[in-house]
Amino acid sequence: MMTKNEYLIAQMKLQELRQQRTRLSQSYAELEQQVEHTPTKLQQLHTLFTGLQHIKMAEISLHPDVANLEPLLNGPQHSEETISFWHKHLTKELPQGRLRSELIYIFGALLEEWVQEKSQERTPDPAGVQTCAQFLELACESARPAPNLALLKELFAERNDTGRDIARWFQQFGGTLFQERITTSEVCSVLEHLSNSPMHTATTRKHAKDFLRDKVMCKEMAEALSLLLARFDEWDWPKEGVSAFPLWTMNKWRLFITYDLFTMCFLEVLGSRLHNAFQQFLATEQLEREKQLSELLKAPPHENEDVLFQQAMHHYRLANSDIWANSRPLPETPQTLKNLQSFFQIGHYYSIAKQRQHLRKNLQEASTTLDSYGDHQEIDGIGTALQYINAEIQLAQAAFPQAPLYVLKLDIKDFYPTLSHDLLLSILELYGFSPRQLAFFRKFLQVRVRKGEGQERFQQGVPLHHRFSNVLGEMVLHLLDQHIVRNARVQIIRLVDDICILTPEGEEITKAWQAAQEFCRETGLALNSEKCGAVCIGGNLPAQLPQSSPRWLQVKLNQDGTWEVDMEAFASYLEKARQQVLHYSSLLTQIEVYNLHVKHLIRATAMESDLGEAHRLSTIGAAAHFHKAFFQEHQGMIEALRQAIQERFLHQDSMLRLPEDWFYWPITAGGCGMTHAMIMASGYAESHSTIEQRTPPSKRPANWQQEYNDWLHFYTSFIKQIHLKEPVATKGMEILVNDFIHRSNEMGNSEQKTLGTYWRWILYIYGPQILDHLGTFRFLSTELVPLQIILQHYQYDLKSESNDSLDNLGDLEEHPF
Repeated sequence: MMTKNEYLIAQMKLQELRQQRTRLSQSYAELEQQVEHTPTKLQQLHTLFTGLQHIKMAEISLHPDVANLEPLLNGPQHSEETISFWHKHLTKELPQGRLRSELIYIFGALLEEWVQEKSQERTPDPAGVQTCAQFLELACESARPAPNLALLKELFAERNDTGRDIARWFQQFGGTLFQERITTSEVCSVLEHLSNSPMHTATTRKHAKDFLRDKVMCKEMAEALSLLLARFDEWDWPKEGVSAFPLWTMNKWRLFITYDLFTMCFLEVLGSRLHNAFQQFLATEQLEREKQLSELLKAPPHENEDVLFQQAMHHYRLANSDIWANSRPLPETPQTLKNLQSFFQIGHYYSIAKQRQHLRKNLQEASTTLDSYGDHQEIDGIGTALQYINAEIQLAQAAFPQAPLYVLKLDIKDFYPTLSHDLLLSILELYGFSPRQLAFFRKFLQVRVRKGEGQERFQQGVPLHHRFSNVLGEMVLHLLDQHIVRNARVQIIRLVDDICILTPEGEEITKAWQAAQEFCRETGLALNSEKCGAVCIGGNLPAQLPQSSPRWLQVKLNQDGTWEVDMEAFASYLEKARQQVLHYSSLLTQIEVYNLHVKHLIRATAMESDLGEAHRLSTIGAAAHFHKAFFQEHQGMIEALRQAIQERFLHQDSMLRLPEDWFYWPITAGGCGMTHAMIMASGYAESHSTIEQRTPPSKRPANWQQEYNDWLHFYTSFIKQIHLKEPVATKGMEILVNDFIHRSNEMGNSEQKTLGTYWRWILYIYGPQILDHLGTFRFLSTELVPLQIILQHYQYDLKSESNDSLDNLGDLEEHPF
């Protein structure tokens, strides 16, 4: 939030800007009349030259490039050609200057409106308030019946068949969670995340960034946190309780909590440690299972070979999730222990089997980090999941064209808000945590939250956007994976609680569906029937399965294995996006929110993934509709902004038509900085069109998934991120690009050396129009507009935080240049 002094400085400049507008309009009108009544072309040139030089705003020249014509005007008569050229040039400078002055005024008015919005407390969104109250009531209501812990113990006992006690084994990785002193590097890592997290308040982000700048304070905090860790069993939530607030996460409202930075750092450091321990344990457990399987297959002949075969198949499914290594009547399918021995090999480092392990590891990492579905995570979880699923579909259709492939999508309803505390604590106990440590976890789960005039404790669910919560949730879901694969020969591709199950067997997909229902029933969870779906590619879908198409955000999988944008989900999302944009009165804030939705649209429709031509065409259609009809048919964002600016800042009889290029021009250069959805969509489409047609290999040896071969190249060709096509560099435009970078660094106090692909497209497409309309890129002066003060706060929030509440839509779009 702006300080009082910053607000006064900004207001002073912006008010002066508004007052100068009338005088400037009069000056340009008078100059036009003078030129009109001047008889000769040379005299008109002299009038234009002198008049334009004298037009200033707050003593700042608006035509600094009109200079050095004195020899032409005061010396010997020059040629008619030269006089005509400069006459035409300055005649064009006149409307360009008038437009520049109008745009500077409008830009200042937009900023003034934005600053004014920052200084006022906003009315919370009613839908968000209602959702917050509902989730708070759910969290604080009496706990549901205790889950059936017999299933948990059974699953852990099954994992003990590796010959190692799971509790003792896990504690080799997690035993130091509460013992090792907290380091400065751990604190800095957490502060770095908090300073950029869209899921925390602007105040929290700013305080975290301020701490990061002071290494001494980071060290002091690490030492203080270590003291708290030494008596961790005394820790509890603040006595006054934490604040709960609703947050719109681009597709729905969620309940979040906020509290002091010190407590946040303490919990996030410990959460990071638990996350690392869990990841290391799972990786080691996987290697141990593969090793045990290998030893089992090398064992001498056994009198009861069928028993050994079943044991080997059980280990193989848990270790590899390979749906093609089962008892299906195919030539390469192992039917006996001997077949399985010849089939199974430790996969080549570059093989389909190893690629699957790598993808599962990435999804596991995305599921336990804080932004697995967000637009700011290091690993694009949803993109990776969709590419992985599509690669498996393409592989199945190429390798087994006559076989069906069943794809089942599961979603757990309100997963994090309905997690049973008893369930989580039982899992932690089975992982070997002591009673003292379990008491700490219980207090973490029982969040003390302000509710009305008093306080209450969470009785179920976990606080969102905490590493502890994500890891605890992943511990539950990992057991769900285990329960499914021990009951059905299927492959699971999962991102958090969005679960995709694949198999070529109708009986196995039914078993998987039943196993998932059983696990949820026994653990107090429930599947979300509205978000579950299934298809059978190349066959018929069993009646017991969900009959809707599988959907991920705004993408759906069709019966024939093709992907496309789910227009029903898109229409619902678009309506919510409109409401979010219109919730804010400031037009600049509306643009910020619109930009966030463009960014989300790219992820939600998987524009950066190669999901086939049908999908690509549907993304272009969705982007076109978003761009051209955001508010209604034939009324996109630009038309709505033009109308609003006309009504708010211009005279009713004004004939000024704001140029389209100005709306897309970056805010650091005096434009509105609106993101062009069609440039993004067409840029991805252009890159997609350059992908070569894939031809699957003709031969498929028995160990085709364990070797480095053409099948690997075919498989991995579907697993890659598509980037925006780069514009072709031209010498003339690159000079302007470099000048723009230099100008931006001057204004933003940055050291940027290049432009991103998107902003290069904007400069290449709209730069010539800006030059034609305004005569220069440098039409904005920071002496006239308090841009640096604005930008200093632009990165933190979308609204005032008088109560340290937040109803924004996440972190702002990255600044151009």
